[in-house]
Amino acid sequence: MKSTILTIALMGILLISASNGINVSGSTHKIKLQDGSCDNGSISIAESIPLFLNFSTPLSTHQAWLNLINNAVESIDMGIFYMTLTDGSSLPSEYGGQLGMDIFKALIEAHSRGVKIRIVQNQPSASMPANDTNALANMGAAEVRSINWAKLVGGGILHTKVIVVDQMNVYLGSANCDWRSLAQVKELGVVIENCKDIVEDTQRAFEQYWDAAAMTTLPKEWPMKDDAKYNSKDMAKLILNGDQVYNMFLAVSPPKFMSRHRTGDVDALVAAINAANKTVCISVMDYAPTSFYNRPNFYWPLIDDAIRSAAFNRNVKVRMLVSHWNHTNSKIIPQFLHSLNEVKNVQVRWFVVPDLPFNPQVPYTRVNHAKYMVTEQQSYVGTSNWSWDYFTNTGGLSYNIFNANFTSQLQSIFDRDWNSEYTYPINRW
Repeated sequence: MKSTILTIALMGILLISASNGINVSGSTHKIKLQDGSCDNGSISIAESIPLFLNFSTPLSTHQAWLNLINNAVESIDMGIFYMTLTDGSSLPSEYGGQLGMDIFKALIEAHSRGVKIRIVQNQPSASMPANDTNALANMGAAEVRSINWAKLVGGGILHTKVIVVDQMNVYLGSANCDWRSLAQVKELGVVIENCKDIVEDTQRAFEQYWDAAAMTTLPKEWPMKDDAKYNSKDMAKLILNGDQVYNMFLAVSPPKFMSRHRTGDVDALVAAINAANKTVCISVMDYAPTSFYNRPNFYWPLIDDAIRSAAFNRNVKVRMLVSHWNHTNSKIIPQFLHSLNEVKNVQVRWFVVPDLPFNPQVPYTRVNHAKYMVTEQQSYVGTSNWSWDYFTNTGGLSYNIFNANFTSQLQSIFDRDWNSEYTYPINRW
């Protein structure tokens, strides 16, 4: 969660419709059809609910990861920021450290069954050591690569959180590979099972990370094997959860990791806001129309302009939940949230996860770390906070999903949070 991020690039805006086509510069691009895609596939929302928070979820991140790993037959590929699954093992059981140990042991057991495990992580540092991945590598349970992101991109980190299993199943969401993300931090992600089409496309993003970890410079153009199978113009059309049609695509940041036909993450996000006609609901840990991690910070209004335009010009009702915790950037974030809250049709609230009811507290926890948006017609679930740094030089992914039932489920989660005892007026801080 705590990162040191710097420099690079900017992107344009794609206009995306909510129906079976995308309108870009006046032309309509029909969605590509796949015959019988994922007839037995499923899609679910997985959440981490911090211990002692008065919420429940049908599928926890912990259970979702265990299901994926325990059912793996051939391969587990993990693109992660870092791994600290075992760090909570010495704490009393009420802290939830055993949840991380469950995942760590499941990986070892998967290796013992003959499953090939590959892990690509951000380059370790003194503050982000690689004890767990080193342990897995030393026992021969996983092949591990570290990517020097700042050197390759010019700044930033690999911030992605993705697990691809057997090229058929996947988790993508906000949860780091950390016991705290299972027990002490509020997270949200998407789990897809038995769906080669979209998972194979996600695998290509993982392979870019894997290959980049062995590079000294990035290619000017990624090879065909890394090209996007689907994008915002040609979405995957999938049959999931029985007989439901899902149109979706994977988007990527930063621009240097966008293969030829891949949609940019911020492009997809802004397009979703621009396409909304009724509602936009946003839940994200950090939000600001600026950079966060360089000095001096600078203004970057791309997302902010889209929000204000939707609310003011089209009367779209916008609600935003932004986290307030011990590490909120109090010099940057509040001023812009207060400003947004003054715009017609925009409401902004803080979301606060209370401290544990006992001491000592666990550092860098008790926060809503989710990064998603839901409109009346689509869902966006990503791995990035919303600032310039995350979309222009930091590694991130998002699933962009068009399905009424999924959108309704995500909307229900947002409404639960919005109406809960854990939200506060923006003028509280």
